[in-house]
Amino acid sequence: MVQHGHVTLSVVRQCDLLGVSRSGLYCTAKGEPAMNQILMREIDLAFTEWPILGVRQMRSYLRLLG
Repeated sequence: MVQHGHVTLSVVRQCDLLGVSRSGLYCTAKGEPAMNQILMREIDLAFTEWPILGVRQMRSYLRLLG
């Protein structure tokens, strides 16, 4: 997207055209921790099988899983 050292467009101008802040240009996204990914997968599987589970029931189910 943004090219450093572009011949005709500065980084500032490229960011302006794309609607991106310059500070955001240098940020890198952090991955989700492994434990969160496991929990999200378990919640998704449980909710797909039992869509009527509420928060308390889901919490109890996750505690049973360990």
